[in-house]
Amino acid sequence: MPINAKESIEKLNSNILSCQKCRILAELRRSPVPGAGAPKANIMIISDFPHRDGAEKNGIPFSGDESGQFIREILDEVKLSLKKDTYITYLVNALPGKEKGGRRAKWWRRKDRQHPLLKTACLIWYRK
Repeated sequence: MPINAKESIEKLNSNILSCQKCRILAELRRSPVPGAGAPKANIMIISDFPHRDGAEKNGIPFSGDESGQFIREILDEVKLSLKKDTYITYLVNALPGKEKGGRRAKWWRRKDRQHPLLKTACLIWYRK
């Protein structure tokens, strides 16, 4: 019996929270941030990665910083809801940490590392 969209999202979020596929990211991140929103969303908003002072700090996507506040204000202004019709997520669900020397790790930009979880998220809505 196929699982429904809500169960698929819960399973995806569990995978994001426990993901160790990118060893370097798993070692350098503070905490992964799964997406959030409507299980049968018509709109998906995707950003690069959770920001340190916002989502990565509190675990809630697009929150706690100016860019998250901006996106949420736009959603309110155009009468879109995370409960009814919108889903928000990230290309990479954890803030890439800094390597020795204080430079942000750039390896995460490689296409083969970016999209397995995002692709799964997109397929959940495509199949609805």
